[in-house]
Amino acid sequence: MTVKRFLKIFSILLFILIVFSIYNSIYFDIPRKELEEKYATYPSDFLILNNGSRIHYRDQGNISGPTIMLLHGFTSSLFSFDRLVPLLTKDYRVISYDFPGFGLTGAVPSRDYSFQSLLDSVSEIRKELKIEELILLGHSMGGRVAWHYAAEHPDEIEGLIIVGSGVIANDKDFIKFQENNGDPIIFDLLRADFPFKEQLLYFTPKFFAAQGAKTSIYDQALVTEELITLFHELALLDGTRLAFGDMMSQVKKNDFIDDLDLLKSIEVPTLVIHGEKDNLVNLWSVKYFEEYIDDVDVQYYSDIGHFPIYEDPQRSFKDINKFILSLK
Repeated sequence: MTVKRFLKIFSILLFILIVFSIYNSIYFDIPRKELEEKYATYPSDFLILNNGSRIHYRDQGNISGPTIMLLHGFTSSLFSFDRLVPLLTKDYRVISYDFPGFGLTGAVPSRDYSFQSLLDSVSEIRKELKIEELILLGHSMGGRVAWHYAAEHPDEIEGLIIVGSGVIANDKDFIKFQENNGDPIIFDLLRADFPFKEQLLYFTPKFFAAQGAKTSIYDQALVTEELITLFHELALLDGTRLAFGDMMSQVKKNDFIDDLDLLKSIEVPTLVIHGEKDNLVNLWSVKYFEEYIDDVDVQYYSDIGHFPIYEDPQRSFKDINKFILSLK
């Protein structure tokens, strides 16, 4: 075989391989009914907010105990608390829900996925479920929502728990965050600005979900095929990928920069839990909580990544339970 013929055959085979790979990485939306039948099992329910958003939530546990509201992180859902919730429900009423644009809530009619819309959802759900006072626990993006809400609504919050979240206080912090974080590839694609970006959203290989989970979790044995499938299928919910595109187009750099005066105004007792192996939210950004919140206890977990509540639910529960008991 001549070199020329070999290169021709190799090129054809490479082309076929590329086409096959792209074809197997393009997924169409999964109908809402199909995913709800699979994942919205008891005690899942839905409620409608004032702006028409249909929110997926769970209200479970000890109705007579203190109420804990769980707020999940970016590209995540209430299912990220699955390993923690069973430990909490004996003594506490546990409320969890999917933010607009995420999980089984998915796209909302207003197409508003701003940070303010996340804060508003906390307030509306609290009122809809007739909760007078609650303990707010937020993971990652949900942690930022939690501390902002606690600062703005101190009379509603009995205690604040921040997990895998940090603070960006200025432009220098923002640059440092961009340079040092280990974001999954999909985050970069969502942030990028280029033609046909909307069409590219349908290029959603399962690899993206796998890489995101493996980046977030330090103990790779916990990154199961079941977990990867959950992340992947929820991203394919009808309308969700377009909602992600809306989110990223609405976000500006200043939206990431926090007001330290607001942080300093937090008066409620606060527990911070952070994995020392977290490569999404760097340890330096956690120091602001220690410096600016008067009543704060910071617990660092060795050999734990971005998901302490998933990676070590037993220790997380022990610290959370101890913290809540100290509020009495």
